[in-house]
Amino acid sequence: MAADMLANTRVGFIGAGQMAEAIARGLDKAGVVPANKMCASDVNVGRMKVFESLGTSVCSSNTKLAETSNVLILAVKPQVAEKVVTDMKPSLSKDHLLVSIAAGIPISKLQDWAGEARIVRVMPNVACMVGETAAGMSLGKTATPADSDLVTTMFESVGKIHVVDEKLLNAVTGVSGSGPAYIFMAIEALADGGVAAGLTRDVAMSLAAQTVGCSCLSSP
Repeated sequence: MAADMLANTRVGFIGAGQMAEAIARGLDKAGVVPANKMCASDVNVGRMKVFESLGTSVCSSNTKLAETSNVLILAVKPQVAEKVVTDMKPSLSKDHLLVSIAAGIPISKLQDWAGEARIVRVMPNVACMVGETAAGMSLGKTATPADSDLVTTMFESVGKIHVVDEKLLNAVTGVSGSGPAYIFMAIEALADGGVAAGLTRDVAMSLAAQTVGCSCLSSP
């Protein structure tokens, strides 16, 4: 990733929920984008205060966010995404990169809503919150190789990401999006076995979680 591209990157979070917070923390901790070059907008005042505590600035509106940022991360609930993005459309241009982490919204819709903005769609998973996401991303028609490199660098600050055709994002969801729930079930089942054998619940759960974590780290 060219240093000048990162130097000119200002990230705006449309929505300041926990996933957005995890990404912001990762970007700052990894030195990819410092907190003072990030901004957030959210209707929840409490979430805005969380971002302020990270050292980021906050914007009073999404329009202001677009004016101060060239990379916008759409991190709102899918059911409100259309209104949020269409309201911003007059403020968006080909100079904006819109990175959507809103689940289930295809690039074609995002492009219609966002006008000239370049689109990248990302499917992260819950492990993003501990800096270990397993994500897939797909590029819109006007997104460039440089955009791909930039988004890859950003999300590698909170785990791993792979470029896939958009038609395969459902498969990504099946593997890494839903996968943690199955792993949690496996951990619980292991712990249940330990309890049945006489261990206390806390000891059994700790052993099961550590075993799964170490097995993942030692796998090829």
